[in-house]
Amino acid sequence: MSEYKPICSHCGQVHFSDTEFDTQKEANDFAKLKCKCPEAQDWQEDTKRQKERTKRLAAAEESIDNLYEFCKNRGKTLPEEMKPHMLECAALVYDDKINQAVLQFSKFKIAIKINQKGIIAFACSFTDTVKMEQ
Repeated sequence: MSEYKPICSHCGQVHFSDTEFDTQKEANDFAKLKCKCPEAQDWQEDTKRQKERTKRLAAAEESIDNLYEFCKNRGKTLPEEMKPHMLECAALVYDDKINQAVLQFSKFKIAIKINQKGIIAFACSFTDTVKMEQ
């Protein structure tokens, strides 16, 4: 039996387990995951939301890399220094700070928003314009 007891840091309830814990913090985190007190449930939701956010932003970063590759394969080059700005915009959209972001530069327009599936989506359009004067 572990020398560390899982105690909810919110309400103090002890949760018994056969699991061996290396630290008291590890044991307490286990208790917070199992506890039904309102504070622990809020913590569980926050933890779940943060994990989902991390997962979605990692997927967004991969989408940005794919977008760069897509453009490169079509002979278009997106400025490398735009990547962190695109990821920052994706985070703002995901966190519901803004509805969408539209980045427009040179001949590119990139829209970032949450699609109907709840996934951060990127749409890129190219514009080539020719101005004729006589």
